Amino acid sequence: MRWWILLWLRIYRWRHPDRPQPWPSPAPLTPAPATVLVVANTALGDTLLCTPALKVIRDNWPQARILFFVHQRFAPLFVGHEAIDVLLRHAGGWRGILPTLLRLRREKPDLALLLHSNGPQDVPTAVLSGARIVLKPYNHSEWADLLSARLPERRQHVIEDKLDTLRQLGARITSTRMQPGQRHLDGARRHDGLVHIGLQLGAADVYKCWPGERFAALAEQLLQRPGRRIHLVGSAQEITRAEAVFAHLSDHSGVSMDCGRYSVEELPAALRSLDLLISNDTGPMHLAIALGVPTLCLFAATDPARIGPYQDLDKHRVIFHDGLEVQKLAKKERSDVAMHKIPVAEVFAAAEAMLT
Repeated sequence: MRWWILLWLRIYRWRHPDRPQPWPSPAPLTPAPATVLVVANTALGDTLLCTPALKVIRDNWPQARILFFVHQRFAPLFVGHEAIDVLLRHAGGWRGILPTLLRLRREKPDLALLLHSNGPQDVPTAVLSGARIVLKPYNHSEWADLLSARLPERRQHVIEDKLDTLRQLGARITSTRMQPGQRHLDGARRHDGLVHIGLQLGAADVYKCWPGERFAALAEQLLQRPGRRIHLVGSAQEITRAEAVFAHLSDHSGVSMDCGRYSVEELPAALRSLDLLISNDTGPMHLAIALGVPTLCLFAATDPARIGPYQDLDKHRVIFHDGLEVQKLAKKERSDVAMHKIPVAEVFAAAEAMLT
């Protein structure tokens, strides 16, 4: 199946040697799209960073039918989203691509926005869907010549990168806020008289992770003040990291081992119950920001100006020690050496300031 699609696309490329065309100055899209396909089918944080575009699409083309193509693991977070008409679940890679293509061709999208998607299957899927306009933020895809335009690279927040695809279509930018489905935004916090502090220990890549022994030292300092409870949070894949932190603690009485405890659908409620989340650069950090949970974000190997908090800035704080040189290495060669630049004392002082 994969090779048949790639052969078809090579024939398509041969028959359309003039793509992509130079894009005219931003102007209202005419006619207005009847169906818009928004593709954000990668990790949790990357998907959330695409959600401001959903509201912008809804506000500019209120009659359009919006399809949101998301990884099946994170789909429950977007059920009932006010700007999504159809939620399409993606299994990853080339798996299920034929049923997806058949579904998309039935939906007949006019406009396909690949806001955060993995190649090489993303551009081919959008082109084969029949969309008359296919756009993606600046990228190095081998199929980039099949896009309707090549957008320039800019040094700005990634939310603005995604909104640039809509600016190019003359859209009025009405929101830059991340948002999951509405039902995840509502709910009461704990009222047990304790201050609940979450420590998000892991991340998708080890080079983004603050060392476990420093999280442990931080937890012990935070627990010196009575009336506090520490929650070690993360996915089931991060249990080993949490166990190592737990082992470094001299007193476990004020600590909850919550790694792997919550499903994706339960995670928003768990985060909303916290008074503060201290986190590496990872999906739950972005979800906490979207939910309005005060968040202390630890950055060294990635750039917070690109992927840090971008809303409710009075609620969130970033600690950044420039270790971006690690990105010059291949991903498999990167370690957490950059994150060692962040001292425990600085994180503790920032957390105390936010809590008091």
